[in-house]
Amino acid sequence: MEVFVATDPAMTTRLLPAAKNQPQTVDCSHFVVLAVHLDLSDAHVNRHLDRMAEVRGISARVARQSISRWPWESRRRPPPKARSTRGRNHQVYIALGTFMAAAALLGVDTCPMEEGNRSTGRWMKSWG
Repeated sequence: MEVFVATDPAMTTRLLPAAKNQPQTVDCSHFVVLAVHLDLSDAHVNRHLDRMAEVRGISARVARQSISRWPWESRRRPPPKARSTRGRNHQVYIALGTFMAAAALLGVDTCPMEEGNRSTGRWMKSWG
């Protein structure tokens, strides 16, 4: 999952079509997008493992050994795309719920919107 944050009015205006012209897109101070990865490559998994090792203060070798315990990991029999995508979508909903609860504790209003598609995600990666 990736998190994108737009605070610039010019950027939120550019996001308007991807959000099906919902006015909250340009009315908000911060437009936060939680995006699921549809295609996880070996490079993406390796970046995750390297970061996990760094954060936990363990060796990359130990982090790579942990991959065998991940339920979806099987180079010979990858899970059906529908099942793996559904699971990743559920992870985004968990993150969204946590994000909204934390915002509420800080007294910040949120407005969840479920929109976008694969091409919207590629476009958002170009934010830089």
